[in-house]
Amino acid sequence: MSSVYLADRKALTDIIDRQAEAIELLEDADDLETFKQARKKIDEASLGFLSEDTRRLLYYAYKWELFKLEEYKLLLIECLREDFDRAKRAMLAHSLEKPYDKYPQSTGQTTLKSPTDIFKEEFGFDIEKAIRKMKKDGDH
Repeated sequence: MSSVYLADRKALTDIIDRQAEAIELLEDADDLETFKQARKKIDEASLGFLSEDTRRLLYYAYKWELFKLEEYKLLLIECLREDFDRAKRAMLAHSLEKPYDKYPQSTGQTTLKSPTDIFKEEFGFDIEKAIRKMKKDGDH
């Protein structure tokens, strides 16, 4: 497997884990300090894909401590899940756009080699020299 493919897969797994941690922290947020930790984790996990509505909900949750209300928290978590899904789709689309090589790339051959050159490179035997020697000796 390509190392680029493995790196993309690892990055996606890390983001999914961060998103789960962010939602879990938000669910357990009962005080302002825990909410701030959840907010920081949400920023890391969203990859910049927070919608305007979600940002507004987060702002109000912080400003008026609405994160303490269970219904408000559920609404916020639902919006976060939608935003997180958009972030995951964007990561997947980005990784699918990359060309993954099944075989290592090789440089194209710019000159044509004669069979005698290939034989000389592969086996260390100079056929042309042997032919000249045979002609010189008269054994052709």
